[in-house]
Amino acid sequence: MSAEFAKPYNYKVAWKQQAGPTSYTSGGFDISLPELKRIHFAVAMFSGARPSNYVYQLDVSWSVNRVRVTVMRIDVTATAPAAWTEVPAGTDLSGLTFSVIAIGE
Repeated sequence: MSAEFAKPYNYKVAWKQQAGPTSYTSGGFDISLPELKRIHFAVAMFSGARPSNYVYQLDVSWSVNRVRVTVMRIDVTATAPAAWTEVPAGTDLSGLTFSVIAIGE
């Protein structure tokens, strides 16, 4: 993925860190960056204790000044071929800390 930035390069970098939701909603959750009017590019990462038997990854998308974080996981102990699936709705992710870095205006 690449992003083209118009001149002059008057973009800001914003960073936010927050705990995950206590009850995950299907489709992900939003992290708002009110200091930006419009996000052009964003990345997300997480830290904290992860439940065993799973490997996690984040899918991110953005609109205006909000980053949508969708948490995906794969069961590494499954006997059938493994596939990435979204974390089930209602899962408590409050033990994870999510960080977002965004470039925008």
